[in-house]
Amino acid sequence: MINIRHIKFLSISLALMLSCNFTFAQVKPRQLDANRAGTAPKINGVLDDAAWENVPVANNFIQYEPENGSPSKFKTEVKIIYNDIALYIGAMLYDDHPDSIPHELGLRDDNNLNADYFTFYVDPFNDGQHAFAFSVSSSISVH
Repeated sequence: MINIRHIKFLSISLALMLSCNFTFAQVKPRQLDANRAGTAPKINGVLDDAAWENVPVANNFIQYEPENGSPSKFKTEVKIIYNDIALYIGAMLYDDHPDSIPHELGLRDDNNLNADYFTFYVDPFNDGQHAFAFSVSSSISVH
């Protein structure tokens, strides 16, 4: 079991931010097993090292916004691995037209920007009440 205090936030390169207008909204809860990694993956935005091999893939997501409950318009694949130090999330977000992904600039932590984002929730108590949200977006932070 992973202690939430020891979880280090994942790193997903903006190069992977190739689309999504949804969060992980799901009609029925699904389960994805996380593989224990023998070695930590290289944090470079590419999921080609040995740590990601043979890891179950989550896909077939549904939209949260703008059409809650509708199938995702774009292919998305998510993998989860962990070790004694961290939880690692690998996500490939596909888009047929990456040049049209919204990426409005704004201040850090501004969630009202016109930009695509990827959010991952950790609910350590499995109660639907005390989740921690980790997000990355196609925007560039300005301080």
